[in-house]
Formats: sequence, structure tokens, C-alpha cells
Amino acid sequence: NRAVAAYQAILKIRPQWALIHQSLGVVYHLQSRFPDAIASLEKALKLDPSLWGSHLFLGMGYYRTNQFLKAIPALEQSLKLNPKLAESEARLWLGSSLLALSRFEDALTQFHKLSELKPGDLEALYNLAEVCNRYSSALFEKITAVDPESPEAHRLQAEWFEWQEKAD
Repeated sequence: NRAVAAYQAILKIRPQWALIHQSLGVVYHLQSRFPDAIASLEKALKLDPSLWGSHLFLGMGYYRTNQFLKAIPALEQSLKLNPKLAESEARLWLGSSLLALSRFEDALTQFHKLSELKPGDLEALYNLAEVCNRYSSALFEKITAVDPESPEAHRLQAEWFEWQEKAD
């Protein structure tokens, strides 16, 4: 890719330019070359930790490589550094990372804020619904683990069958 070659050529001359490392990382990210993107973005942040965009794309790269625990602080830092520009994207990936770790209440908070930021946005609403669905399933499993023969467990199971139109 010409963009990658151009950025690499600049970095040979000026290896300390954090913004060029960031730009290279974004190009790699857009090419789905996430390990390369992560390496470039980490280098950019070593040179200039105030680059909110590097934190954002680093968090996204960590998510894409299933490094959910590492994604969270990067995305939170992006939000801290530039909430106005980072907020909707950072909350989407932060909520997704939290959901991947089954941290339902935290994910619910992020997706709720995202749906408030983007009212009527179908992706935001879908993610909010997905968290609620997975959280309710986890809570149902907890209830049945505590006492599978409890009235609450039977009531939830009956409501689920009713919702599935399997009342018989």
C-alpha cells in the first residue's frame, strides 16, 4: 500500500514523530492488520501519550485481537483525553469489551450512554438490547443454580416459554 510505504519512509527520516506512527497505525487498522496497528499505536503513545486517537484505535485493535482487558484502559483514556470527539466510538468499543468479559452492568452503562448520545441509532439500540439479553440469561442461570426448583426459576422458565409461544 502506498500510504504504508509513505509513512514508513517518513519514519526512517523522523522516527520520533508520534503523529506519523499514529497515522500508520490507523492505516494498518483500516487494512485489518491489527497486530501491526497495535505496534504502531503503542509506539505513538510512547512518544506522545496525549494522542487520544491512538488510544482509541489501540483499544479497538486490542478488542479485534481479543485482548479485552487491555482494550478497556486504552478506550477509557481516549474518553478522558477528548470526550467530545471520542465518545460515541469509544463507548461502542468499551461496551463491547466489557460485554466480552461478561461485565454486564458496566457494559449496560456504556451502551445506555451510547444510545442517549445517538438516539434512534439502530446499532446503539441493538447493542443495548444484546447486553440486556445476555445479562438476563446470566441472571436466570444464577437463579437456577441457587435453587432450580424455586418458584422464581419456574416462573422465569414459564415466561420464557410463553415468550417463545410454547405455552403448552
